[in-house]
Amino acid sequence: MRPLPIRALVELAKNGDAFALGVITKAATIAGRGLAILGTVLNPELFVIGGELALAGDLLLKPLRESYEQHTLIKRGDTLVGGTTFAVADFVENEACLGAVGLVLRHQGTLGTLEQVRQPA
Repeated sequence: MRPLPIRALVELAKNGDAFALGVITKAATIAGRGLAILGTVLNPELFVIGGELALAGDLLLKPLRESYEQHTLIKRGDTLVGGTTFAVADFVENEACLGAVGLVLRHQGTLGTLEQVRQPA
């Protein structure tokens, strides 16, 4: 059996392939359980999901939300905010790198326009 790239898995799932859907659902269920631990401790308003698997959209997010809600100790109605939201990152291929750059620029006090960032110090 050959390894299957994640993008190919997502495409198969979007086209209704039962095996691909099962893999994504299982991954989402396991991730939801892990995020529920963080959610219980931190009670975040938002989780941003990145990486190529996030391209599956609601095929990933729906079972992720369900698993999270099942396993977190802080339920949707327990807070004034109305529960934790899950969203797909805007940049699924290089979001970690862009986030790191943003943190560096923010801590250096130079987070401004692209032109300001490109100018040498």
